[in-house]
Amino acid sequence: MARTFKIAFFAVMTSLILISCGGSDSTTANKVTTIEDLPFAQAPDAKAYADLILKAIKTNREKPIKEEFVPQTPVNIVQLNRIVGMYSTAIGGKDWEFHDFHILSESDDLTKGFDYAWLDKKGRLGLQIYVLPKEVDGRFYIEKLDFQSRLDVIDSVTFPAGTGIEDYKKIDYDWAAN
Repeated sequence: MARTFKIAFFAVMTSLILISCGGSDSTTANKVTTIEDLPFAQAPDAKAYADLILKAIKTNREKPIKEEFVPQTPVNIVQLNRIVGMYSTAIGGKDWEFHDFHILSESDDLTKGFDYAWLDKKGRLGLQIYVLPKEVDGRFYIEKLDFQSRLDVIDSVTFPAGTGIEDYKKIDYDWAAN
């Protein structure tokens, strides 16, 4: 009798758990979540979109970034979490001189991606982030995201591949002239 009760109890509890965890319909499964201060889907152009990605990095929010890669693109979320945390800490933890190369170049070209750089107090390039947006069905996504470091303690990695960057794009700019 006790054994029958245990089996029945287990069956009822398992059913309740399965019912409470399941049952998501297609309307909730495909629902796009908008984060109030990161309205990626409403970005009017590629530059505004890249600036939102940079804001997400600066505020250490890798989960929204992961969702912004071109659909069906596999991204190593563990590595993305580590790199976003590393760069967020580095950018916010030091007195860097920030440069947005799209603004510096006064370019109207929104197709080649966007470079952001941080110089130390001595004017040496320390960190770079490159965002290459791609428009799909009227909405921007991340096609490529490079984290480039000149510091030994911070890795250089590109996404979606999630591998190190050995021959990354070097910014050729006269820092002293700025």
